[in-house]
Amino acid sequence: MDLEIMTSLPGFFTQQRLMWGAVLFVGSVLIFYANAPIIPVIIGCLSVPIITAFRSRLRSKKNPPSGG
Repeated sequence: MDLEIMTSLPGFFTQQRLMWGAVLFVGSVLIFYANAPIIPVIIGCLSVPIITAFRSRLRSKKNPPSGG
């Protein structure tokens, strides 16, 4: 992924279209068909993109060379 694209919020949504579609699909199935509680489903579905963005940000930073 291009770091310049990942720095903006619209760029993040563009890069992660499939993930957002899956989050919306799973969340709606859990809420409407499985009658799951709404608040935990929303929190769980929002945590996936947040964790993904955080991990992507950490991986994109250059690690300093280890002196050994």
